[in-house]
Amino acid sequence: MANAYRVARLRRRRVVLRRQKTFKRVVDPLNGLTDEDIFCRYRFRRETIMFLVTLLSPVIQYHSRKSMAVSPLIQVLVTLRFLATGSFYRLVGDSLGLSIASVARSVDRVTSAVCRLSRTYIKFPTGQYLSDTKKKFFELAGKCMTCDASYRITNCVAKWPGSVHDSRMFKHSHLCQKFEN
Repeated sequence: MANAYRVARLRRRRVVLRRQKTFKRVVDPLNGLTDEDIFCRYRFRRETIMFLVTLLSPVIQYHSRKSMAVSPLIQVLVTLRFLATGSFYRLVGDSLGLSIASVARSVDRVTSAVCRLSRTYIKFPTGQYLSDTKKKFFELAGKCMTCDASYRITNCVAKWPGSVHDSRMFKHSHLCQKFEN
């Protein structure tokens, strides 16, 4: 009985032990990767990533005396990896050696910076160009293309004008018949 009372009292006084913070030095993840590997991981070319880093650095740079602040390059890479894969923060952080909180802050800072610069770099069509763009999109609607791993088009179905669901186009295509037979 006394042991049960002692155990219950210890459970109430449970001491929360905090893990000691560990800081990992994150080196440049682009070094040692081929251009194909970089494109597969981040969906951008090396030059485009470096352009984004130089463009966003004044906005996302941490102005801190801390020695372990996340660099703008790592912040951009984390955000691109998250957007390219649609993965969880934990997986993105594990791939680059960052915590979940650091990944969340980086994604927030970079996307906010991109949104602030969107009026300068993202232009929507106007006037005659707008109507031409609409016509081209309507001409493209109802086309279903498939390609192989080398980005070569292997099948094209263009007999469905207007808005038709992809599954309906696939169901009536020669490719579907090949898969079923």
